[in-house]
Order: sequence, then structure tokens, then C-alpha cells
Amino acid sequence: MESPTQVGVPQMAETASKAPTTAGKRDKAGTAPIARVAGEKRTVFMAPVGMVREALQKISGMGRNRSLPITTHVLMVRTGTTLRLVATNLDQEMEATVEVGGTGQATATADLRKLIEILRSLPSDKVCTFKSDGVRSTLTCNKSNFTLSSLAPEDFPRFAEPAYGNPARLKQGMLASMIQQVSYAMAHQDVRYYLNGLYLEAQGQALYAVATDGHRLAFTEAQVEETLEQRSLILPDAVVNELSRLLAPSDDEEVELRLSDNALCMTLGNLRLMTKLVDGKFPDYRRVLPKRSAMSACVTFDRQALIQALQRAALMVPEKHQGIQLVFNKGEVCITVKGSQESSEEVLEIDYTGPTLTMGVNVKYLIEAVDSIPAKVVTLGLRGETDSIMLIDDGNEAFSAVVMPMRV
Repeated sequence: MESPTQVGVPQMAETASKAPTTAGKRDKAGTAPIARVAGEKRTVFMAPVGMVREALQKISGMGRNRSLPITTHVLMVRTGTTLRLVATNLDQEMEATVEVGGTGQATATADLRKLIEILRSLPSDKVCTFKSDGVRSTLTCNKSNFTLSSLAPEDFPRFAEPAYGNPARLKQGMLASMIQQVSYAMAHQDVRYYLNGLYLEAQGQALYAVATDGHRLAFTEAQVEETLEQRSLILPDAVVNELSRLLAPSDDEEVELRLSDNALCMTLGNLRLMTKLVDGKFPDYRRVLPKRSAMSACVTFDRQALIQALQRAALMVPEKHQGIQLVFNKGEVCITVKGSQESSEEVLEIDYTGPTLTMGVNVKYLIEAVDSIPAKVVTLGLRGETDSIMLIDDGNEAFSAVVMPMRV
């Protein structure tokens, strides 16, 4: 009887092999490097095309490190029936595990993106076989045969795992929703490196997520089932982007988090992500985020109508200048763009009875903030012409965002 992990997976015939010699090693005299010598080909995996392709696509978001060409490759390590696929950019490492059947051990590397493209061109339900001698690798499927170059697996850089603390478990959907609500406000390649990421803070059964680039800020919180250790961390923006791609907002599957002083390990099903954390002190967001009670006026909009009006205004904004004017009068707001040769003006009817307010704001920032709110209506909290605009989701009291004013 087949074991549960091998159902539907063909067994592979193992071939004895010689261990390939590592490139760059010198002989005993220390005079000349010894070239890597190909051994006999060893089967690394034999598995359905679709299963391997899906696992490779999960780890394909790891950007290469330009200083080390081997980071464009995927490391494949099979121990018995378990195949581990590893990608790295030196700061992050992602590993996917699949069951492929087989005995013994085998390891190889191959260009990750090229391997994915080849597998995309093959029928998902067909079985493919990958063999390697340490220098050259072959992928076969039906009557298709591909020869790929390989780099020495022992040269593949692995993430140095620190001593992690006790695991914490969060619902995948909850974490995905929090990231979606605030990640748009992250900075990217800012000299203030501590802004290039997403800030997470745990206190008891409360988890807070914050992002800011200095011109806007987004905040949300969620309640978790277990009591969390009081900690805070800054996730790099590259990791946040990967999590946005991998996490499903509607999924209740748990994500396991383990934290050290400067690294995080996250496990989701057959996928494991390890990353360095951003080293720095995140700004005190509580000083920037106003209270809703401090707003002198709150104006409610149909979310989609507001986004469409702002997008039309954005068409007329000069490339180097993203500023628009919002002029609030009784019963209406006028969205105005004034350029040297072109201009636009659009009026939306609103329920507003306060004094006239003229505010300048970055239209791109305002669109992204409004778009992050999933509700049908969105409320703008106003204080004064030189104060930030607060965005409120009336259906989610845990969320708040601000967009700073600008001179137009």
C-alpha cells in the first residue's frame, strides 16, 4: 500500500552518484583552482508539473541580490520523499515544501525564473523529472527535454537562523486585511530607513499595524484570541509586498510567527519565510493620529464617486506637482486643479454646513487612502485649512488614516 504522502506520485529510481567537486577549491599545492567535475546524474524530483510550478511561484517573489548571481537560482534539496525549494536575496529567505516520493538524498540548483517559465509551457497534469550531476541538469516531460546549467548547491547562501522565541498564531485573513489597510502608506527607499516598512506592535490581545512615509499615515488594530508577548517590530517593505501576494483575506488558516531580536520566521502551510527586521525606532504615531472627537466637521462621501472624481482631477495634475485644492462650502466641495495652461474643476454635493475651507492635498495620496477603505462610504474628518485630513471608516472603528496638507 502506498504511504499517504506518496499517493499519485510516481516513485523514482535512484542512481548512485559522485559528489561534485566545488568550483574555486584549490589543489594541495594551492596553485590553481580545480574545476567542478560532473558526477553521474541523480534524480532530484519526479512529480506533477503543476505541483512543482505552484510551489516555485510561491517563492518567486524574492528579488535577486545583484552582488551574488547564485541568488537568481532556486536551491532544491530532497530528503526521502520531501523536496524543499529555497529562494533568497540574502535579507530574506523563502522555502516551500512538497512531497514528491523517492528515497535517499539529492540536491541541485537551477535558474528560478527560467524553470518556472519552462514548467508553465508544459501540461500541468503531466509528470516531469529533474536530474542533476552538479554541473548540468535535465528536465524531461513526455518528449520534451531541457538542459539547464547549475551552480554548486554548497555555494547557495542560507539564512542564519537565530534563537527564536515562543510562537504566536494569527488568522491569515486578519493579518492580510491589516496589511491591505495600511501598507499603501509605507515609504520606499527613504533615507529614514525605519519608514521603509510596516510597524507591528503587540500588547496583550491587541495587535496594531501602522505605516507612514512622513506625508500620510495609516493605522489599524485587531483583537487576537491568544495573549501576545509585548513586542514591536518593523517588517521590511519587500516582505510586506510578498505577504500581500501570498495571504488570502478570506482564509482562516493560521500563520505562525516566531521572533528573535532581529529576525522573524513566518510559517504558512507548506511555506516558510524568514527575514531580517528593519533596525530602527518607529515614530510615535499616537502623536500624529488625531482623535475623531477633535474633528470640527465630518463629511461623508460615496466612496466610489469620490475616487472617480479624484482620478479625473489627477489626469490634469502636472507630473511634477500632485497637488489639488479641495474647497468646502455649504452643501458642496469643489475639486480644483490649476496649472499654467490647463485646469479642471468638479463639484460634488455633500452634507456640509460649516465655514468655507480651502485645503491643498496630494491627489495620489488621497486616492490611495480612500481606496484602502472597503466600505461603500468614507468620511473625511476636517479641522482647519492647515491641518491634516482624517479618513474614517464608519464600519471599522479600528481604522484611521491621515493625509497631510500641502501648499498648492
